[in-house]
Formats: sequence, C-alpha cells, structure tokens
Amino acid sequence: DLDGQVTWVNQATRMCTGFSSEQLVGRSVAQLTDDGQGVDATLAAVRANVTWRGLVTVHRQDGSTYQEVRSVTPVCDARGLTTAFVVVGDDITERARAAEAAAEAA
Repeated sequence: DLDGQVTWVNQATRMCTGFSSEQLVGRSVAQLTDDGQGVDATLAAVRANVTWRGLVTVHRQDGSTYQEVRSVTPVCDARGLTTAFVVVGDDITERARAAEAAAEAA
C-alpha cells in the first residue's frame, strides 16, 4: 500500500525469501531490506506517479541476504492518483558474485 505495507506476494517472492504470504502481508517493505534501503525515496517516487528502479539487499527468512534489482511502479486510478504500487525484482546475487570474481582475477 501507499504506506509501504505488503498487501500481496507471489510465489516467486515466497521462494526467494523463504517467507510465507502470511508472514509477509502486513509487514513494512522496509523490514525486508537492509536498513529500509531507499524506502522513503521509493515511496516518494511512486506517490508522485514515477517508477523507481534500484539495487536493494533483501533479507531471507533464514537470515541470509540477496541482491535484487528492483522496479517499483505506481498503479493509478482513473483520475491519475496513485492507489497502490507493484514491485518487480530480479535476484542478481550470482551475477554480482561472478562480476566481482572476474574483477579480482583481472
């Protein structure tokens, strides 16, 4: 929702994080990222009807983390007012590790 509370999650999110829908719905999005990474900036952008894109570190239920490229897009009503937002993420942890290893080997 517009206050940053999770209202619904798909199977991919449940699989990546290890959390069930029941464990995620109602929680703050900030609780799932390192120190609420960019949550204020993200919410400000979507409230202004602007898509936010960035890199975040997401917490899994087991305490581990993963790197995610995330896009947060506002959902607007017929008047153009933001009523919700959709978060789409891509786990890039392995790509980041491979790039780091390649850089160290160079």
